[in-house]
Amino acid sequence: MSDKAQNILIKIQNLHKSFPLSRSLTDFVLRRPSKAVKAVDGISLDIFENETLALVGESGCGKSSFARTIINLYKPDSGDIIFKGNNLASLDKANLKTAKRECQMIFQDPYSSLNPRMSIGDMLHEELLYHHICSKKEAQTKINELLDMVNLNKDTAERFPSEFSGGQRQRIGIARALAVNPKFLIADEAVSALDISIQAQILHLLQSLQRSHGLTILFISHDLRVVHYIADRVAVMYLGKIIELGTTDQVYTSPLHPYTKILLDSLPSVDPRKKSSVPAIEGNLPSPIDIPPGCRFSTRCPNAKPHCFNDEPGFYKVNDDHSCACHEYIA
Repeated sequence: MSDKAQNILIKIQNLHKSFPLSRSLTDFVLRRPSKAVKAVDGISLDIFENETLALVGESGCGKSSFARTIINLYKPDSGDIIFKGNNLASLDKANLKTAKRECQMIFQDPYSSLNPRMSIGDMLHEELLYHHICSKKEAQTKINELLDMVNLNKDTAERFPSEFSGGQRQRIGIARALAVNPKFLIADEAVSALDISIQAQILHLLQSLQRSHGLTILFISHDLRVVHYIADRVAVMYLGKIIELGTTDQVYTSPLHPYTKILLDSLPSVDPRKKSSVPAIEGNLPSPIDIPPGCRFSTRCPNAKPHCFNDEPGFYKVNDDHSCACHEYIA
């Protein structure tokens, strides 16, 4: 494991989050049971200080719901989220506000996350005063420092979000997140909407800020090439559960779970003349409303055995720092 990963910053234990579905009149008449989307289904995970932990998986597997739940944008149904000795899942409103200040998120769409009617300076000013980061007199100096930190000119403060490119807006989003001096930063598909050259700039910026501010980053992405570049560890998610966890080198050079292997094998070659001979994952992602019994990947797994369709695997430690939820690795 990376030297950066020494102390646990956030300990997540058996976390659950579901979203109930509306029941139609027919459902009531026929007395059909209520259903819910099981977005986060019993995840336990340690996130270490000063590391970048990447969370990867297909769209719809629950990555964003998990991220929003651990910082209480979504109230968890059950489970514990221990951050600096406090359980975020059970804090009262006042203490939760203080704790959440240290946990900030950068969103996928840098435009929709910015108020189009406010100048950048006004947005940052509001953030600083609301969280009592500095006085009104000190605010402008702090705003200039934040803009400089993300390589933007101080005249940026006078302009509005519509006047900036996607990459510039994402830098503004990063500046706003850093305004409250967080310890934990979630980057939720933060570079997926950007051109490749701009992606590299934002990734370099995040790495630089992590070193200078001692940040811990949860980096959510479906792009495994980007993850390989930035992450210390990788957690692979499928239908609400973590199914593989290891250092980046372990996951990329010796993947354990069949799902991870297929994802990596299907990465396009850097040589445009070469076409991948690896077929895409067969079938569609099962519905998180009706999760199949047994191993939740069994309906798409090329190596599935009869017991895989009935018995759900545990999360087995295969070797140091590398674990997997697959029956093949039962101790």
